[in-house]
Amino acid sequence: KENNAQLTGRCNAALEESFVVKTALASMAQVVSTRKARPLREVDPDRFDLAATRSLLDDEEGGEGRRMIDTMFSNVAGVIPQADQDRFSRALFRATRGNTFTHFQQIFEPMKDPKTGRELQKSVFVIYFQDTGRGSPTSAMSEKIMKICSSFGVNTYRWPQSPEHAKEREASLKVQVEDQQRLLRAHEQFVRGEVAMLLKKAEPGGNSVIEEWRLFCAKEKSIYATLNLFEGGMSLRANCWYPAAEEDDVRRLLIQQSSSQGGHSSAMLVPDRMPPQRLPPTYIRRNEFTAIFQDLVHEIGKPRYGEANPALFAVVSFPFLFGIMYGDIGHGLMILLVGSYAVWKADELRFSWPGLYAARYILFLMGFFAVYVGFLYNDLFSL
Repeated sequence: KENNAQLTGRCNAALEESFVVKTALASMAQVVSTRKARPLREVDPDRFDLAATRSLLDDEEGGEGRRMIDTMFSNVAGVIPQADQDRFSRALFRATRGNTFTHFQQIFEPMKDPKTGRELQKSVFVIYFQDTGRGSPTSAMSEKIMKICSSFGVNTYRWPQSPEHAKEREASLKVQVEDQQRLLRAHEQFVRGEVAMLLKKAEPGGNSVIEEWRLFCAKEKSIYATLNLFEGGMSLRANCWYPAAEEDDVRRLLIQQSSSQGGHSSAMLVPDRMPPQRLPPTYIRRNEFTAIFQDLVHEIGKPRYGEANPALFAVVSFPFLFGIMYGDIGHGLMILLVGSYAVWKADELRFSWPGLYAARYILFLMGFFAVYVGFLYNDLFSL
């Protein structure tokens, strides 16, 4: 993801600069066409409509005027999201007290945000301001404008000085954009290939490769978490509780695993028959049907060692009391259908929707008792 963001950022930078260069070319072409359309010395002075449009800086007495004005003005160009365009122009106007002119040119082609992946509409901006040293970084006005650009997080680019330089830069940027887009396509194809490899089943009828990796990491993590509970150096020892009815099974499993190690490691079970110093923990057997009811009981409180397990009563009482409160044939039938679907599609919902997978049996019973009590109430959608 980080590599994709970097590639997208470089591609966007080349695209943005190319749009800045295109805007500069269009602006320069407009200035040239305006000068050609208005000859300086062939205008009839008796024609007011033509004489009034003459530039005061290009007469014979002030022929150097336009070149002097060009050297006194500087500009800052860049690209900004259209959503920030109005705030950006207001901030510039207030910070410079109206001593700048900002021109915006909309970019009709949306660009992808490297961080979020969303498409953004952007615009090219050109800020014109008076500056004694053209492009001088020591100018107070230039520093103020650059600080505002930095606060908005916009990207700034150099404004071409001549049409020839702009055309050369445009050709170079075109090649860069093509290279970056080719790199993006190659990276996307590589990522798709890797994802397809990870989604393949490791063996027929088994899990995908990435799921096998996840299960392996979870298993290794649980093993090391258990080993951290042991004490000792070369010989590890740990105190644990186990069901007395399963002592033979635990002992047999330890012997089986020790023999399969080829003598490299072994384990044994040493029962402690002394009276316990503290109350033993509660161990309650559960299955897929009773697990959700046991969780509901544990939300209220866990029974102590030797006490009766109230979850056995909650298996029937909880859905039945729900049906008494929610007794309606129509609404109960909807819950019953959801529970039936969850029971039918249990294997598919196990990883995609684990919450619905765990509550499938209780939903089925709640819907069943709601329909049953709805018949007793003779109630259908509260009618």
